[in-house]
Amino acid sequence: MAKRGPKGPHPGMIKPGECRNPGGRPKLTLSDKELRDKCRGYAPEAIETLYNLMKTSDEHRIQVSCAEILLERGHGKPQQSVTISGDADNPIVHELIVGPRQESMLEWQERRQKMFNSVTVKVIDNGSEEKGSKKTS
Repeated sequence: MAKRGPKGPHPGMIKPGECRNPGGRPKLTLSDKELRDKCRGYAPEAIETLYNLMKTSDEHRIQVSCAEILLERGHGKPQQSVTISGDADNPIVHELIVGPRQESMLEWQERRQKMFNSVTVKVIDNGSEEKGSKKTS
């Protein structure tokens, strides 16, 4: 049995030289091809419907959605690119900020203790009457 853990292979890892999909993408069946061709046959009507909705709809969001669909089909989706650069004088810095600020474990424990010390406990009998209350310290 293979070792597991930091030095051994993890379950599901691809081993060097291993191919998980040796046959590649499955070929289209005849019914898949027929369905694709039938759907493509409706393309002119679908484009006309989108155009009519874009021109006649009273809702702005529908007009914009139809326009986006038509433009994407006609010209392709716009490319989005991100350029990340850095050099010796201005290196790229990644910060992980959790909450408003990071605190040490000791600061967190002190804050937690103060919070629990200020809790007021009310004792209620059968949920109907308040018998008394006390403040913990």
